[in-house]
Amino acid sequence: MSIASCKGKFVRVEARNPATVCCDEALLACALQCVGVKEHPLLQFEIATEEIAGAEVIFWRWLFQAQSACGTYQTSDLVKWWSDEAWIAANPSHEWAVLSKGLRSMAEIARRIRETVPRVIVRRGDLLAVIPANLSDARREHLLGQLDGRISMDTPFVEPGA
Repeated sequence: MSIASCKGKFVRVEARNPATVCCDEALLACALQCVGVKEHPLLQFEIATEEIAGAEVIFWRWLFQAQSACGTYQTSDLVKWWSDEAWIAANPSHEWAVLSKGLRSMAEIARRIRETVPRVIVRRGDLLAVIPANLSDARREHLLGQLDGRISMDTPFVEPGA
């Protein structure tokens, strides 16, 4: 499915069931605004739901002017370049390429933050353990028991009830 479509004097950018505010379509909308492409004066951002083939689908929709306010860019060109890795690589100093790379880097950082499991650092004198925060209570107790010397380091962990 295309990220955007032309409707006469306007270009629609639409995210279907977006998983995050940093989805590609939202980043494109942000980039368009950064280079001076204005949203439709009356039909600005909306969130809509539709039933398609018996399933609810959430849409985020933006409707943008066909060109930037200063007349420098055609929105359809910007949308085409957004998904064109070859164009971005061939034009690394172009403001659109810089925006695209910067916003996609932001999305990657946001993804890594969301997916990274926090760790708990536990110190016992000179000993240190770094334990994932999402461990079961039994697994955490086993690791802390090893750190405290209550459980031998070579004692394998067995999940209770397994």
